[in-house]
Amino acid sequence: MDAPDLTGVLLDHTQDKIVLLDRSGAFTYANDATERILGFAPEELLGENAFEYVHSNDRQMVRRAFDRTIERDSFTETTVEYRHRTKDGSWVWLESRMSNLTDSALDGYVVSSRDVTDRVHAEEERRQTAERLEEIASVSGDVLWMFDADWSEVLFVNPAYEAVYGRPADEVEASPESFLEAIHPDDLPRVQDAMECLSAGQSVDMEYRVNPEENYNRWVWVQAEPIVADGEVVRITGFARDVTDRRRRERQLYVMDNLLRHNLRNDLNVIMGVAELIEDDAPETAERTAVIRRTGEALLESAEKGREIIDLVTKRARRERVDLPSLVEDALDTIDVGSAQDSSKPVRSSPAPFGPARNCASASSSCWRTRSVTASGRTRSCACPLGAPTASRRSPSRTTARPSRRSRPTYSRGTTR
Repeated sequence: MDAPDLTGVLLDHTQDKIVLLDRSGAFTYANDATERILGFAPEELLGENAFEYVHSNDRQMVRRAFDRTIERDSFTETTVEYRHRTKDGSWVWLESRMSNLTDSALDGYVVSSRDVTDRVHAEEERRQTAERLEEIASVSGDVLWMFDADWSEVLFVNPAYEAVYGRPADEVEASPESFLEAIHPDDLPRVQDAMECLSAGQSVDMEYRVNPEENYNRWVWVQAEPIVADGEVVRITGFARDVTDRRRRERQLYVMDNLLRHNLRNDLNVIMGVAELIEDDAPETAERTAVIRRTGEALLESAEKGREIIDLVTKRARRERVDLPSLVEDALDTIDVGSAQDSSKPVRSSPAPFGPARNCASASSSCWRTRSVTASGRTRSCACPLGAPTASRRSPSRTTARPSRRSRPTYSRGTTR
């Protein structure tokens, strides 16, 4: 008994579209996958010219590839990607393999095709994303960079590198370790330690001096992160921002602050010392000299506040991980202790900064505890009940009673405090 011919069955069950084309490109055979991929039943395509279903922008390329393949004397196989029209008028991307292998049993040349629409769209999306990132990187003033895990290869660096570090970008691409030559020698050990930390999987946030062409007078702020895959560092990426102007402004602020506070303190001490001497010599001027002293003390306090403001403006915040539940629990315990100490005084129920409503004592000491805990050192009003007296905005440690005249130090003429 002869074995049945299973060729047609196998072709109909394959996932790829398989067709036979004669030399003109007309369909002489199509398997069942044609309908699944294109929507056309195989019999609908028989006798039709295959190139009429190819997108007009791709048609000439596909036709030339087919003609070159079947005209070769030796065996040739060609692969092309193109858009093919479906029965509903939409387009799918096909990857087709064709060869010039044929014989009398085949009524044409075999062309097998598979649907690669998803892959093509994904590649196009990645290409567009890469182009957008390239455009952003090309106009960014920050230096954007990426190294491999052991710093032996530069995977990416944008043109800003040359302007900030003072060295050509192609130099560091050709010799990755050359970027160390652009770093101030005094800062180099810290940078090398940071590189080891990054290779070990730790983030880095630091500032150092670069650009030997400018005598290393350019400061950069660098943030870098290791890229980890399967528990191992595979790449290291980050940015370097030129903060030279910010460092210069900070230095100027500190110089101005030191000069102002030093000169102001000396001059005001002289004024208050002379005021006391005048009061000693002419007691009837006590009220007026007291005004002078109070004004001088207020100016001195303003100078101290100016320093605090400068520290706040110039201090760069750093992120650090905190245990939030413990922090909240400690804050509530502190508030409870403060309330208990003033339990002899009437209190009202008021929403506290954390959790459910709690009693907030009206005494200034309790309010100060609330502020110091809830604001982590910054002055902020506590949740005191409406109408209850609140604490002074001055810290208790800085609230001092003005000394009486007897307790004030005496000065001889021509001396300063």
